[in-house]
Amino acid sequence: MQQSIPVLEPNENKSLEFVQTIGRMYYIRKNHKQLALQKIKLFLHFINEKYQLATHTPDEIFIQKLVMKSEISANSIQSIFKHAKYIDNTDDVTDNDLIELHKLLEHFYKNCK
Repeated sequence: MQQSIPVLEPNENKSLEFVQTIGRMYYIRKNHKQLALQKIKLFLHFINEKYQLATHTPDEIFIQKLVMKSEISANSIQSIFKHAKYIDNTDDVTDNDLIELHKLLEHFYKNCK
């Protein structure tokens, strides 16, 4: 007599759905700064995981290492960190600020190696 072995469903990664849900919540509440800070935090985590680069000091050496590993231009990377610094230092993050951050990050994600 042969016993049947139950087949387990593969684990699903729901983190992207979670991030999108949280993003919609912040956007609906017009909490653009918090949403932008979360997007920046996820970007830094991505860099740390993908390229094994410590992201606590985005100085010139860090940017050059990221340019070499990601094959994204220094100008694009500097624009991301300049915009992130602006967002961190302002209390009023506008729709346009959030859209610009999104465009900069999407360019990086879509084109990085």
